[in-house]
Amino acid sequence: MAEYVLSRRAVLTVLRLLQTKEGDADKDSVYERTIRNVFFPRLQTSDDVSCGPQSAPVRELAHVWLIDERLVFHRPLGSDVPPSKLRGFLSDSSDPPDLVVFDPAFTVTDDPGHFGSATIVEFKRPGRNDYGPSPKGDPILQVVRHARAIRKSAIEGVDAAKKSIPHTARLYAYIIADVTDTSSERIAAYGFIPMPDQRGVLLAPRAYENHDRAYPMG
Repeated sequence: MAEYVLSRRAVLTVLRLLQTKEGDADKDSVYERTIRNVFFPRLQTSDDVSCGPQSAPVRELAHVWLIDERLVFHRPLGSDVPPSKLRGFLSDSSDPPDLVVFDPAFTVTDDPGHFGSATIVEFKRPGRNDYGPSPKGDPILQVVRHARAIRKSAIEGVDAAKKSIPHTARLYAYIIADVTDTSSERIAAYGFIPMPDQRGVLLAPRAYENHDRAYPMG
């Protein structure tokens, strides 16, 4: 247990140091990718990298707990990988989310009705302050775009049959970003409300229906 606690403390220390680093205007994308690698290695999937709470070597790569503890137990997972590259998932989209984590149920059953949820995560460079209403400048539009791509995708059954994603599937979206002047403007434009712990914001339940039944959180 002591090793487990110390390991997590070390991860948090590294993340805090990266967050306080002075960004280089010419290397902002590199800076953002470095932070993303703390959570899960880029361009990898959970089939490529062992992840989970089973053993100490595995725990070192299970840093999605920084977002939500429950994600550690979900498979498949892909980081900057098109959904079409994930096991058992059929998609025409070539636009990869920074991180996508699926409910593990659909990988162990042939019933698409067991597809309960998927989680989309978008990371933004600490201190970024140039958000706007354009498709590339609005992180909320970005996660909604990814949500729509998942809704249009399908699951490959054990018999290789194509099965549609059920309309009851829940999609969650996290945006990991600093609250700056321009991000605050986007938050206000969509009607987000503060979370109970005051450490983030959540799209009001009535509003999420307008965003392809995805629940964006920041």
